Amino acid sequence: MLKLNGRTCLTLSEAEKVFGIGISTLIRALRMGRLHPVAKVGKAVLIDAKEVKAWMQKFYSERHAEAVRKRWLRQKASGQARTKKRRELKSTRSKEPARAINTTRPRK
Repeated sequence: MLKLNGRTCLTLSEAEKVFGIGISTLIRALRMGRLHPVAKVGKAVLIDAKEVKAWMQKFYSERHAEAVRKRWLRQKASGQARTKKRRELKSTRSKEPARAINTTRPRK
C-alpha cells in the first residue's frame, strides 16, 4: 500500500489479496476503462483502493465470479481425466518396434 496525493494506492497483486479479485479481472477492467490507473511505475500499475471498491459494487458480481470459477474447475478436472485416459490407452497399445528407414541414396 502506498499513499500518493492523499489516495491509498495498491498494486494489482495487493488489490487481488485485499479484495479477493483475480489480477486478470483487474487488468480487464483497466483495459475496458472501468478502472483508471493512478500511476505506472515500470511494469507495476497503481490503482486507487476506493475506486476498486466502487467498481466492485457497481460491476463485480461475486455470484457470477464463483460460477465461472466452478465451471473452470470442472473443465480443468475433465481435461485431466481425458489426459489420464489417453495415457492409459497409449500404454496399453502394443509396442511395435520402429521400422528402419532407408537413408542411403538410390544408385544412378
